Amino acid sequence: MDFQMVTSFMIGNDLLFDTSEMVLHHLKDGESIHLSGVKGRCLKCLISHTQQDITTKKQICDEVWGQFGLFASDSTLLQTIYALRRDLRDIEMTDLIVYPSPTGLPDQSGL
Repeated sequence: MDFQMVTSFMIGNDLLFDTSEMVLHHLKDGESIHLSGVKGRCLKCLISHTQQDITTKKQICDEVWGQFGLFASDSTLLQTIYALRRDLRDIEMTDLIVYPSPTGLPDQSGL
């Protein structure tokens, strides 16, 4: 018998993220978006570190790129997070990823 582990994360009451397919399902309106490998791995990394106050650049780079022997510059990381936030905005979930501002206060300004 073949068993395949499916890992899903419930995000709030509205979203289900299926990491085996890298698909984010909006449960209220039935809309789904497929995230590319890098964006999907980035979201998975952020979700898996939700018990921490802040997920560091190093943690993200190690888990998203480093495990494949790849290096990501700060620019690559920022572009990936921007693209992920844009995808989340398309399903009206703009408040899932928050950057800390230079003052140390959360930046709630969206994109």
